[in-house]
Parts: sequence; C-alpha cells; structure tokens
Amino acid sequence: MQRICLARCATVIAVLISLFISAVAVAQEVSKEKEQETYRIIRIPQVFGGTDPLYNYVKTLLQMALDSNADQYGKVKLLPNERGTVQERQLRNLDNRLLDVTWSVTTAERENLHKAVRIPLTAGLFGQRLLLIREGDLRFNSVISLNTLKQYRAVQGQDWPDTRLYRYHGFSVLESTYQASFKVLAEGFADYYPRGILEVDYELEYAKDLPIALEKHLLIRYPSAMFFFVSRDNHALAYRIEQGLISLLESGEFQSLLESQPFYQSSAARAKGRHVLELTNPMLSNESHQAMEDYLPYFNITN
Repeated sequence: MQRICLARCATVIAVLISLFISAVAVAQEVSKEKEQETYRIIRIPQVFGGTDPLYNYVKTLLQMALDSNADQYGKVKLLPNERGTVQERQLRNLDNRLLDVTWSVTTAERENLHKAVRIPLTAGLFGQRLLLIREGDLRFNSVISLNTLKQYRAVQGQDWPDTRLYRYHGFSVLESTYQASFKVLAEGFADYYPRGILEVDYELEYAKDLPIALEKHLLIRYPSAMFFFVSRDNHALAYRIEQGLISLLESGEFQSLLESQPFYQSSAARAKGRHVLELTNPMLSNESHQAMEDYLPYFNITN
C-alpha cells in the first residue's frame, strides 16, 4: 500500500511539474507576443570597429529622443544591422527599407536624396579637424601654412563629404576605406589623415600598434554638421525624432549627454592654442547653415 501511495504521489508530482513547465512556456510566449505588440523595431546601422564611443553616444541619443515621446507614439527598440556598412550604403539602405534611421555628416546632395533631421548631433564639432601623422615626421614639427599642407597628401574615406571638400579647396587626397586609411598613413602612402576633433583620442587608441601620432599645431575648421537621416518619404519618423531632440535640448538632457562623453571633454583641450586653418563648405545647404545658427546656441560652443 505504501508503495502504491508513493507511486501515485510521484505521478502527481510529475504531472504538476509538467503543468508548471507548460505554464512557464505559455507565459513566455505571451510575454513575447506582448513585447512584439508593445515595441516598434527601428533598424539602425551596426558599429564600425574603432568608432564605438561616437556610435554609442549617437545610439543613446536616438533612443532618448524616441523615449521622450513614447507615450504619444509608442515604445521603440533599436535594432542594429548584423554587419557594418559604409556611409553611402547606409543612406541607400534607407530607401531600400533595410534601415529606418542612420546618421551622417550632411551635404545638400544627401539632403536631396534623403530626409534629414536638421539638428546637429555633435554641436557642429565635426567641422573641427586635427591631423593624424606618422610618428617622427619632421615636416610637422612646426606650424605649416595652408598652401604647404595642400602639397602633402591626405587620406580620406571613399564616400565622405570631407573628401570632396578638401579637393574643392585644392588639397591632394588619396581615397581609402576607414580602417585601411590608418595603415595607408603608417606605411607612407599618405602624409596625414584629417580626423574629427571628437574622434582622435579613441582612434589613436584603435591604431596604437601603428606608428601614428597626433600633429600638434594645426586645426582645420569649416561649417559642418552630423544629422539623423530617414528615407525621403518617412515624414512621421523624422518629425518624431526632431520633436524628441528638441525636447531633449530644451530640458538640457541632450547637452548633458554630449558633455558627459570623454571624447567631448577632451576636445577643448585638443583645440587650445592651435593655428586655425579656416575653410568654407560649399556642400552645406542653406537650410543646414540656418539649422546650425538655430541650434548651436543651445551648446556653449562657437564655430
């Protein structure tokens, strides 16, 4: 009799465990369904190696902007693509419906092809450029003139607006991919690699195994802005991002996020005391010039 009771108890326990496991599985499925119903997925680019700090900052800013009006428009989760792609491919992917949002240094041409959210994401500092050079290059031991710099060869990305800007002003430019440009410089195929003042610290760390150093005297400066972009007909998403960013600017959260970044904090020290080479930017639209005038006063920066 005792054995029969034990067997029945074991059976009951097994049934209860099975029911519990089934209940958990059902609860998980319900939870997934609710999550899918609650959250909208926004597809964004994947990070490129060596650009992680800036990427993480912009991704966080985008999430904050979308969170700021989630009560009105619904909750959003950002989903990066599986692989990193170059800027022009990212922009094309907007119209191919492979991305919902990307970000890039703006040009009038890009704004004609895609819809820009004209609020500068880095307070216009992408228009301030320092030079990476080869270690021990004595030509950069003292201040050199703009005309002399033009006689040397810069390396830049194949699809970057800056590449065309430098060529417009008569610079000699060799085009390469982002990662390969560091090696191109180190091996002497180019003389310098202009980089955004917000980028040089972590890029020097990225290229620490190469004989590359930061030039100590020059700062190239021109009007430039990084914007969010969506596909040309996605007015609703552009408006939502714009309103979110404006809300963050007015609350000071935008500025606080940028100012908390180590790359931002080091930029003022990097710029101090340098000889400034001023350039115009013929690729910047009138609307973007106006946007910089409207929004840069939110930041304690003058360009």
